[in-house]
Amino acid sequence: MNRGRDIQTPSPGLQVWVPWGVEFVAVVLLVIGAMQARAGLPAIPLSTWDSWGFLNPALSWLSGDGFQQTNGRDWFYPGILTLFLKTTGSYAGIFYWQQVLGILSVVLMAVTWRVWASLLPLSSWTRLAVTLVGVIPIWVQVTNPQTIFFETLLRPEAIMPFFVYGQLACLLAYCRYRWLKPSSTLALIFGALALFLGYACLLLKPSWLFAFAATVAPVFVGILGSGTSLKSRLLAPAVGITLSLVVLWLPPKLWYLKDSASKTFLPSTLFTVHADLMAKHLAGTISTLPANDPEKVKLETILAHLDKELAVARTIPHNYDKLGFDPDYLYYRSDLLSTVYQQAGGTDEAFRAFCMKQFVSAALHNPVGFAQKTLTQFTYFLFPDAGTLYRFRVNFEKDAQAAVESLEPRYVERYRPEIRDAYLAYLGDLAAVAKNPPKLERRGLARTWSKPFAAWALPLELVFLVAFGVVLFCGRFADLRLGGWATLLLFSAPAANAFTVALVHALDIARYRYSYGGFLLFALTAMAVFVLLVLGKSLRPLVGRLLTSRQ
Repeated sequence: MNRGRDIQTPSPGLQVWVPWGVEFVAVVLLVIGAMQARAGLPAIPLSTWDSWGFLNPALSWLSGDGFQQTNGRDWFYPGILTLFLKTTGSYAGIFYWQQVLGILSVVLMAVTWRVWASLLPLSSWTRLAVTLVGVIPIWVQVTNPQTIFFETLLRPEAIMPFFVYGQLACLLAYCRYRWLKPSSTLALIFGALALFLGYACLLLKPSWLFAFAATVAPVFVGILGSGTSLKSRLLAPAVGITLSLVVLWLPPKLWYLKDSASKTFLPSTLFTVHADLMAKHLAGTISTLPANDPEKVKLETILAHLDKELAVARTIPHNYDKLGFDPDYLYYRSDLLSTVYQQAGGTDEAFRAFCMKQFVSAALHNPVGFAQKTLTQFTYFLFPDAGTLYRFRVNFEKDAQAAVESLEPRYVERYRPEIRDAYLAYLGDLAAVAKNPPKLERRGLARTWSKPFAAWALPLELVFLVAFGVVLFCGRFADLRLGGWATLLLFSAPAANAFTVALVHALDIARYRYSYGGFLLFALTAMAVFVLLVLGKSLRPLVGRLLTSRQ
């Protein structure tokens, strides 16, 4: 009798350790797959036209010339490059460090997905099945040739997944220990880390602005309510803010030698990207000014140059299909900004004030035009192509040649001999890569999985919102609410990032879309799982009644 009972009674340990063991094996296989996908690439980080703004501060610091800001770039990624160079002594070290962080991001993705799954009311075996579903978007992202390509670049995108998934894992852990399994200590730790890592993401990519706001909001919302101690609820954001100020905000205030572009980069970008709106606004402003007003002469001079250069920017070949003109031409190759600079007063402060004033005024006086531009760009996010989620082929030929052209020996004449020699050797290695560029191409399951998600992204998002609405307003689904909010948080990161770019710049640039594609696929998969769970719970009573009626 006892034997029969022993045989029929499941072992509690089995239900715990078997799922954990399967999940551990899955993570190990993902890490191995990520390492294999990165094998064979030349250990040379590729430069882009923006890379000098990140590399020069690091080289200046290592040469003893101070931590010099270049081209208005923030300090965090140049600081990380300095660490990479200091710890390895070579440019190959940058490549290997970025690959290591890329592989570690696999673990952070798995942790993020597992913590998200723990917020759902599932049995251990169902949770295992949901966890294994998460292997697919992780596999797609870590083997994506575009992700691997980013890791070879001297750009913040190389390490962005490591920091983003680190923040998301901490954020979801905060939600778990703040509301699901209240723990004052753990909620404090994870809340503070979520805020700190969110600010690190913002320093790496200013386009993370709205994503930063969206993903740290729960730490402040968590101040309200009960469950954990008031002290813990207040300390979580307080410690996070203090940590961010001391570690991330204060160092550049003390050591980062600012350049003029720190004041002019954003105003210049806003003026050139919204050049068509600026032209209409200036024309309207000029029409209201009296003939003898000196301001009118100044604005007429600017408008004349703007109209001339904008006509060129519309006709030359460019990749800004929805914007309709090439703002890069206006920014880098025309004399528009130099004209604006002189007419605005000839100082950085005057130029910044003029551009920001004109941009804000143009947006306020033509909200329909500004909204149309922003929403037109945001359609790239609402209707992503398959390449956004998974770019199956990357040919290094064009980028390797651009890497050689983007850097020149004359830039480093002032550096210490050993720093200069290492830099010149690096240029030689770039030239060698340009002669024999590698090629990444993968067409397997990862590409197959990404296609339907790209095609059905918007319908899935709408269905999720309906399902989440049902969960919020129907008491029977109350145990799914925290998981629904967590799913929305996962989605808010890429959505808010895309909206920031659409607002300030243009998603016509494919690099911006590629940089959020993996995060979007991760969130879409979570949405699909959540919808299925809501559907299953909705149908359970009906299935029960059908079975009862048959009996």
